[in-house]
Amino acid sequence: MLSRGFDTGRWEAVAEGNIAELHADLGNLRLTIEHGIRGARLRRRLGDKDGEACALSAIARGMQGIGDHDRAIVLCRRAVDLGRRSIGSHDETLAWPLAVLATSWDALGRTDEALACRREAAAIYTDRGLDAEADTMRQHIRRSLSNGGRGSSWAPRCLPESANAEHRNDRDGGH
Repeated sequence: MLSRGFDTGRWEAVAEGNIAELHADLGNLRLTIEHGIRGARLRRRLGDKDGEACALSAIARGMQGIGDHDRAIVLCRRAVDLGRRSIGSHDETLAWPLAVLATSWDALGRTDEALACRREAAAIYTDRGLDAEADTMRQHIRRSLSNGGRGSSWAPRCLPESANAEHRNDRDGGH
């Protein structure tokens, strides 16, 4: 445990979240899940609901990668619930889990649910002035609609590279 004797475990939780997201971006699914679980446990223990929402989204990305969309949906729903009650940055704690959730809905052929998630995420990103992220959501919405409602594959790594870095950095400093 990194934090023993130094602080409450917050920095360890931040590190675990960063490592989980890095492994998700690299496609290292087992490590994504392992570090995400450790980060979520630490965040829960600390009472950090915003950080827990981010950690659950990272675990969900790992679950999506191994094809366990049912488990990813459970994790994302919990993250979305935490995000809706958040007093923090909704682009991190609500829009991000909604976007991850949309991926699993699409994979299961539930395009209406995926579209609803992406529309809400786009609105949050727009409200926060995060135009690149909002545009990414709208592109996937358009793609889904032009595909006759068959969905649009999306993973967080599809955000502009600067957006991925911003999400990771914001989660570090903001929680």
